[in-house]
Amino acid sequence: QKTKRHNRLPVFSLLFHKRFFSFRRFRENYYSSTNSRLDSLLTLLGLADHIVEQGVTPCEMLKKVINYDDVDKQLGIFRSDSISWLKNALGVNQDA
Repeated sequence: QKTKRHNRLPVFSLLFHKRFFSFRRFRENYYSSTNSRLDSLLTLLGLADHIVEQGVTPCEMLKKVINYDDVDKQLGIFRSDSISWLKNALGVNQDA
């Protein structure tokens, strides 16, 4: 449960336009690692540099400015594409 809750924090930060940083919770090959989901999301949004790496402090991470206009635009594109894919998969009229 802790892993699932941890990975929601960047998502809520993105939705509510808050500054954030994230840690990798487990080694990359650990069986319950969810790092890949977080990596994928942040990479798609151009925010992969918000995952704390060795030698970088959380304070440094919080100084990074996030262009939420770009993030919102990209999320809108992903949302629209996802809805179109679902409608197509379900055989629903695209105009509906």
